[in-house]
Amino acid sequence: TTKLSELETSWKETVLRKDDLENQEKDFQDKMNKQKNRLEELLKSAGLADIIRLKQALQLPNHEEIKKEKEQKEQRINSLNDKFNDYSNLLNTLLKNSLSPQSLEELIVEKEICEDKLKDLNQAIGGIKERLKKQQDIAKENEAKEKIIAEKQISLQSWKQLCDLIGSSNGASFKNFAQDFTLSLLIQYANRHLEVMFNRYELFKEEQSKEMELQIKDKYFFNQIRTINSLSGGETFIVSLALALGLSDLASKNTKIESLFIDEGFGSLDPESLNNALDALELLRQTDQRQIGIISHIEELKKRIPSQIRVVRTSTEFSKIEISNY
Repeated sequence: TTKLSELETSWKETVLRKDDLENQEKDFQDKMNKQKNRLEELLKSAGLADIIRLKQALQLPNHEEIKKEKEQKEQRINSLNDKFNDYSNLLNTLLKNSLSPQSLEELIVEKEICEDKLKDLNQAIGGIKERLKKQQDIAKENEAKEKIIAEKQISLQSWKQLCDLIGSSNGASFKNFAQDFTLSLLIQYANRHLEVMFNRYELFKEEQSKEMELQIKDKYFFNQIRTINSLSGGETFIVSLALALGLSDLASKNTKIESLFIDEGFGSLDPESLNNALDALELLRQTDQRQIGIISHIEELKKRIPSQIRVVRTSTEFSKIEISNY
């Protein structure tokens, strides 16, 4: 549209120029005719041969040049007319095939509305970008915190395990843990002595059981599990003796125990079990340099124990002590 307006303005100026030239040419032609008539009269009186010599003398404008300029202007006008027609046809075509049914004024109003919406959208985008940056900063902070939490959780596992074992408020868990740990050590020491005295049995405590109840494994019957209550009297004495010796070993870690006294209990043993028990006590005496005292009335023990302190009754009211070394 702008180009067409410029061409239309140029065309109008050219047309005006053409009309002006035509008017000038007409005036000039009239003047020339008048001058020609006058000159012809003057030529006759001046004695000049013809009008060409007069033009050369006066140096008047050449009529051919003016005509040539006129032709050029006409060609320019025709060219502008052609362009004007082409652009007019193009404009008509565009008007017939309009891109929008709306008028120019309506499109301008809609353009202003769209520009306002675009401005609002740009502001909204700016706000979203700012919130996104804050979210990214928060995500980085959370990632650092999660890393710290993961490290703390690794450390927490050990403390949680310790808390599960001994972390009760009344101290019961720690007491049970200490007793269970001590009992496990006691069983290890007792099994060493039990293997020497009577290697048929092995003491143990079930790991999953919360009750500190001892059980035995019978090696003679394919490691069958039995309770302590199923042992005979002699077997119970040997197991009890092994536990007593194990307790002595456990206590000697901090305090050296140089003596051990056993009061009765041998009467329930058969000769083989009695012999095994005495062999274990003798080995303990020799290896640990420990004084072992046995209080018993069993005659078999008198033959095995070289140093004896005997209480001999002299009357219903009095007794005497005799020390003998065999």
